[in-house]
Amino acid sequence: MYAGDLTPKQAWEYLLSNPSVELVDVRTDGEWLQDGVPDLSALNRPVHFLSWNAKALEKPSYFIQALQELSFTSTTPLLFLCRSGGRSKSAAFLASNNGFSKAYNIQGGFLGHLSSFAHEASTPGWKQQGLPWGLHKNG
Repeated sequence: MYAGDLTPKQAWEYLLSNPSVELVDVRTDGEWLQDGVPDLSALNRPVHFLSWNAKALEKPSYFIQALQELSFTSTTPLLFLCRSGGRSKSAAFLASNNGFSKAYNIQGGFLGHLSSFAHEASTPGWKQQGLPWGLHKNG
């Protein structure tokens, strides 16, 4: 069963309070380089970069296998993050439907969800919430 949505601040609090929580950024290489990435160095923890891309859409088992290769168990709390919260929600649902019982979506993603009536984020993302972020380092 899908665990639900968290705001970026709720996700940060969850990361602070529970050392077993893992953050999975499902954006693309280009997005990581252009927009920046969450920074968990203050928690001495990594961000896991696993693109939710055409390959994951065509072969969902590829994405689940990649999660398993990261040594996540069915009870590892997983926070999925994308640019605005759409792809990460799909990734969280897929993980939930494949035995990961604590898969959450971060609402608004990294940059926020844009309103259809405005050019500003109507659901603020990780970056707009002032949460730690930095530049992506290749390799």
